[in-house]
Amino acid sequence: MRDGRDASSGRLSTWTTMPITITVDEPRRRVHGRADGIVTHADVVDYLAERRARGLLEHAALVDLNGAETNLTADQIRDLTDLRRRLRRSHTLGPTAVVAQNDLLYGMMRMYQILMEDADQFLVARDEGEAERWLEAIATREA
Repeated sequence: MRDGRDASSGRLSTWTTMPITITVDEPRRRVHGRADGIVTHADVVDYLAERRARGLLEHAALVDLNGAETNLTADQIRDLTDLRRRLRRSHTLGPTAVVAQNDLLYGMMRMYQILMEDADQFLVARDEGEAERWLEAIATREA
């Protein structure tokens, strides 16, 4: 895992849980994840564990999967839904928007969304602009 800090502002931090790179914009309380390569079940579990360890589960998240592929199975999607359910018992989870143009990833993320109890806090989009607008609308409602 690699850590870094934007030297000019001190407000951005970046780390990598291969193949996911995460940047935190603390003033906006926003996590931006970018996945490249094959994303596995273990990668998603590690990503959520890092967010939990760093106290970032409450932050809104935009996850860009456009550079990614996956080997996730339907059973693993169900397991990740169960993990989200367990996290919700002890943490407030911020809204998450996932951008996926790849049909397989888009479909897997839609399955994940359908299976979760708080689907109104999760968006699967084909376009990053749509994801950003959705997260901004939620932030405006909560302000």
